[in-house]
Amino acid sequence: MATVAAYNAVRIPTASPAVCLLTVPCFHVYGFTYLLKGVAMMETMVMMKRFELGKMLGAVERFRVTNVAVAPPVVVAMSKEGVADGYDLSSLKTVACGGAPLGKDNFVAFMAKFPHVLIIQVSPRTYNTTCI
Repeated sequence: MATVAAYNAVRIPTASPAVCLLTVPCFHVYGFTYLLKGVAMMETMVMMKRFELGKMLGAVERFRVTNVAVAPPVVVAMSKEGVADGYDLSSLKTVACGGAPLGKDNFVAFMAKFPHVLIIQVSPRTYNTTCI
């Protein structure tokens, strides 16, 4: 309940509800918490049966996903040249990265490629969020 209350405290009101893509497993605390947040905030949740980067990028485009929860290797892969080419990711507003620390150079590379997207590091030890 405290986690959901924290999400609600920092939620930015929008004209339309968020569409969240859950790429991390729900049996992990990160995936379960993200799913719980989505249900509590009445957001549309899109779940992947099995993660594949191309399918994830296609789902962002198809369902106009605004928020996505990923692990650090996904942020690194998305930052590489040519990986996201051909996909319309303009709906994406927030990427929550958790499960392991993400290096500052990876933050910088991601922000250079996706300047319109807020990237949030979810700390695996404290479950607090930090933004650069």
